[in-house]
Amino acid sequence: MSIPPLIKKPLWIGAGAGLLHALLCLAIFVFVQTSTDGQAGFAWFALFALDYPTGQVAYDLFGSNWLIGNIIDWWYTVGNQQGPNIRSLILFGIFGTFHWFVVAALVTAALQRILSFRHGNQ
Repeated sequence: MSIPPLIKKPLWIGAGAGLLHALLCLAIFVFVQTSTDGQAGFAWFALFALDYPTGQVAYDLFGSNWLIGNIIDWWYTVGNQQGPNIRSLILFGIFGTFHWFVVAALVTAALQRILSFRHGNQ
């Protein structure tokens, strides 16, 4: 069973956008984790704007539940006293990446529809 081209292209573009977002999250994570600056974690604030509203909703729903709290407590013991860094990676890395996958796939699908409709009526 093959995927129709009308769906395949948006999935590929969505996957590409999601991958770029995931790589950005990993780069910020490594930067914050290896930094000795106490304010390095502020680098994650840019993703609240980039991933709006998904980042804020994910933070509100999952940012302080018991599982994330335990992961943060454990991460403090791993290194460099950057416990909240792992929370940001989990929330933005999962929910923000999914956000950009969906946005890119929907925009691509909409543009394909508009262009196919426009070219079909000429």
